[in-house]
Amino acid sequence: MSQNNPSTAFAGASKYVLDEELAKIVNISMAVEMPLLLKGEPGTGKTMLAHAIAESLNMRLIVLNVILVIPAGMSAISKITSRWAK
Repeated sequence: MSQNNPSTAFAGASKYVLDEELAKIVNISMAVEMPLLLKGEPGTGKTMLAHAIAESLNMRLIVLNVILVIPAGMSAISKITSRWAK
């Protein structure tokens, strides 16, 4: 978030309507520059929220489906994720 305007608050996106409590949680996470862990049952909107946050920040979202990469092993996962940090 340090690259973006810190006074910008997340209020939803073009295809995502946000409730007030979730908006507060997202904005606190952005203000303190800490990751936001989204947990829930399949189909509850976790990925949609992540896409909406990325869209509002004009950032690229990288989605890693762990089920697909676990068979590759931890060394392969480390190689994949280390490329993102560059």
